[in-house]
Amino acid sequence: MRSLALQRYSTAAAAMALAAAVAQAANLNISIPTQQIQLAWTLARVLLQL
Repeated sequence: MRSLALQRYSTAAAAMALAAAVAQAANLNISIPTQQIQLAWTLARVLLQL
């Protein structure tokens, strides 16, 4: 169960990184709140360990 959830979170993180790379390559000006994303990722990992 945990590995499936971890895989989903990893896939979501990879998709967000890919979207950011595509937007940057397309010269779109988007602001990605990296600090909030890192906090959310940390909280998700902690919850998975409970």
